[in-house]
Amino acid sequence: MKKFLPVLMALMLLLSFSEAEARRMGGGKSFGRQSSNVTQRQATPPAAAPGAPAQNAAAARPGTPPAAAAPKRPWGAMLGGLAAGLGLAWLASSLGLGAGFGQVLMLLLFGLAAFALFRMLRSRSKSAASPFAFQGAGGAAPANAPLAREYSPDKVGNDASARPWERSSLAFDAQRNAASSNGSIIGSALAGSQNWGVPEGFDTAGFLEAAKRNFITLQSAWDRSDIATLRSMMTDSMVDEIRGQLTEREDHRGAQPNHTDVVMLEAQLLGIEELDGAYMASVEFSGMIREEPSAGPSPFREVWNMTKPSSGASGWLVAGVQALQ
Repeated sequence: MKKFLPVLMALMLLLSFSEAEARRMGGGKSFGRQSSNVTQRQATPPAAAPGAPAQNAAAARPGTPPAAAAPKRPWGAMLGGLAAGLGLAWLASSLGLGAGFGQVLMLLLFGLAAFALFRMLRSRSKSAASPFAFQGAGGAAPANAPLAREYSPDKVGNDASARPWERSSLAFDAQRNAASSNGSIIGSALAGSQNWGVPEGFDTAGFLEAAKRNFITLQSAWDRSDIATLRSMMTDSMVDEIRGQLTEREDHRGAQPNHTDVVMLEAQLLGIEELDGAYMASVEFSGMIREEPSAGPSPFREVWNMTKPSSGASGWLVAGVQALQ
């Protein structure tokens, strides 16, 4: 019986390690360009109405998702089952049931571990065969949202010629107004000095609709290590950050496919601020994401900061991600 214990424990640790390494883009951490306004907003709790219960303060903010529950850890159940099995084996030995009963129990544990491994490998093979099989993004971003168009390989680069869809519905820009002298609703709404907020007349609904679609597209590109698509929607510094994260993921997971399933997605435009020669929009994304096919969806909440030059017709590019507490 003692010969099987190291093998079984190694198998359980291997399963738990592979489960823990699957992550969405960014892994829920802050990196890239950060917004001090978002940080200040998080540090300053909303003022509650006099005499109102504390829970009413959260209910008065419809854009704030419910408190995030602790994500499920499937490997915890595996290790718990292992401990229970070892305890039963010790109890059987103490009661004088003999080594034969312990061997039968050990065989049952091996069978259970093999079945769990088979289920995990089969689910991953299905997800690898259909990397775009999203189960819905909620609201204006359906599961079958169109993905970015292909572009000419000889125009790969972080410039406007490599992003021909910037003037389409997939860009972070709202729909352009042909009658506008500036050629863009965003450009005219942000003209001049701009404090943090949403300018009057800004097409917030169209902006957020496109932002949701791009969120799903970028998660899929992250799963497939598609640097070309990531480069087309991100700044150069963000692409460098993502390259490092992809390298680290490959070192830990090897050839195992990564699959991020966006189950539910909501977006809120927190504000737009004027920087040196650029504008930066902060969008809070929240919802439910499944980061491992064998696990249930987990809640998430984070802010994506997108920048756009204050002059010219270039679109919005993801410049940073801010994790929210």
